[in-house]
Amino acid sequence: MRKNIAFTILFAAFFSLLSLTTLAQPTVIQTKSDTNKIVSGAQSYAMIVGISTYKHIRPLSYADSDAGLFKEYLKSKGAGNVPDDHILYLINEDATAANFWVKGMAWLRQKNLKNGDRLYIYLAGHGDAINQDEYFFLTYDCNPAGDKNNYIVTGSI
Repeated sequence: MRKNIAFTILFAAFFSLLSLTTLAQPTVIQTKSDTNKIVSGAQSYAMIVGISTYKHIRPLSYADSDAGLFKEYLKSKGAGNVPDDHILYLINEDATAANFWVKGMAWLRQKNLKNGDRLYIYLAGHGDAINQDEYFFLTYDCNPAGDKNNYIVTGSI
């Protein structure tokens, strides 16, 4: 049985997910108190999506503002002063599936991330699960109408 899961997916359990490999060996610095390796010159990037208003789904109250707060946090000194051009920020009407997949992936390719760079992917908005293996983040333009094929064809990540 399909259960709707309407929640703010703070999928941002910080997908520090890109440790891309390159052919060259990076310069590595290690501090005494930290056993993690830090790559010299590593950059941080973020893809931030926050949706409170939807075209076909009931609205949420704070997803867009939560995304804005995460963006401001990344730009702060405590988070490493991530520059604006290292942040893709899509909220509400701009947070369509096409903008994420086409514009977002073009943006990411253009950034040419290197070994040791960090990519944060922050998603705040509605989500749904068809079963225990199929989860979807619903974009602004999603029209689920109770059919998992609509998630694949219309707005989802």
